[in-house]
Amino acid sequence: MAVFFRRKENTEEVRTFALQEIELDASYEVEDFNGGKQVIPGKELANWTVHLDDPGSVSVIFYQKVK
Repeated sequence: MAVFFRRKENTEEVRTFALQEIELDASYEVEDFNGGKQVIPGKELANWTVHLDDPGSVSVIFYQKVK
């Protein structure tokens, strides 16, 4: 699970985060807290880009390696 916050005074709407402990050659099922699932490569998840349009907003994703 990863939680991303945009502080009220932050002007960045888009930011990329380096997630740790991700196997680059694996595939991961990623589910957004607001709905929607997708399977993505570990390389993409390891550098996850988040779009938070509104100051004070939050994004939560759940992810697990696909077996």
